[in-house]
Amino acid sequence: MEEVLKIAVQRKVLAVARSRVKYFYGGVACHAVKLLRTGYTEQHRLALRELAMSHRGELIFTEAGWQSVWVGAGEEKSVYLVIDPHSQAFALELVGRDGYKDGRLVDGHYFDELYIPRLSGHQWHPDSIFGHTFSGQCYVREFIYGETLAGDLSRFYTEEYRAMLRRNILGRTVTFISRRLAHFIVDNAYQRIKQNYRDTHEANVMIERLPLHNPENKSHFPLPLLWLEEDGQLVWCYVRLTAIDVRVNP
Repeated sequence: MEEVLKIAVQRKVLAVARSRVKYFYGGVACHAVKLLRTGYTEQHRLALRELAMSHRGELIFTEAGWQSVWVGAGEEKSVYLVIDPHSQAFALELVGRDGYKDGRLVDGHYFDELYIPRLSGHQWHPDSIFGHTFSGQCYVREFIYGETLAGDLSRFYTEEYRAMLRRNILGRTVTFISRRLAHFIVDNAYQRIKQNYRDTHEANVMIERLPLHNPENKSHFPLPLLWLEEDGQLVWCYVRLTAIDVRVNP
């Protein structure tokens, strides 16, 4: 089975190009694998339809063995990393009731679209900049890993990770160079996306990182780049530009 790696820090998911999903749940490090489109079943759909949410924006499952980590929120939706009882990971988009512009993932896989009754009319985290009141409409899709063109997730780094970066001068320098190269490499693709889709800006497209074995056979730029992972290891990976929240031109 295909695997991808993610590390969630302070309820944020940071990109790492390996073939496993690593995340923190209740302060404990856990592992998962990426759910393939063919692996999404009626059991997933039934479990999601029974979802509820706490007043702090945490997902509540009625079945045992399910976990979730909040990834982020924009003007239209909030996104969660969801892990099923078989340690398979996917993304769940919860759509806001007002202002949804049909922003979509492009060149990726959606698994399902469903209505979750207990999320309808529920207000998200009270301290959120984007104070969504959810419509109940949800999209299930593959979990894209990487960082947006708008920047990395350094504002969410823990003190431990910041200390590691200070010690790892070589890794920090190599990653800085790779990030600059990646931005240069994907610029033409970014311009094409802007021509073909509406609501395209740097926060809506991601530099997706692919492991060298590229289990999904995704297209990518031919030369790999070296990145410092959040666990302190340097790893080679391919990059591509993926639009995650844009609208098709009429």
